[in-house]
Amino acid sequence: MDAHLELIQLLKDTIEWALDTRMDFGDVYSQWSSQGDLLAQLNGHILDAKEETADFGKLNRLYAPTAGLCEIVETDNSIKDYMSLAARFDNWYASVRQI
Repeated sequence: MDAHLELIQLLKDTIEWALDTRMDFGDVYSQWSSQGDLLAQLNGHILDAKEETADFGKLNRLYAPTAGLCEIVETDNSIKDYMSLAARFDNWYASVRQI
């Protein structure tokens, strides 16, 4: 699969995950004030990926184990799902980054 198509699918799956209404956007560590803010950012990353201008640094911080998306999880299932998304991102990132 093309690297950008793989990233787009991962971001779409992240949007689906983020649609869970139990996410905590009021957490002091969350960078988003609302679910809409997060969805807008993810959609922006999709547009960048389609244009092949994805910002790998921003994406890496988004899926980092101590920042971004992990701060809004509320349930055991959403933690497991987040960890799956983060692992997919790590695998994708390792396959495309230049050494």
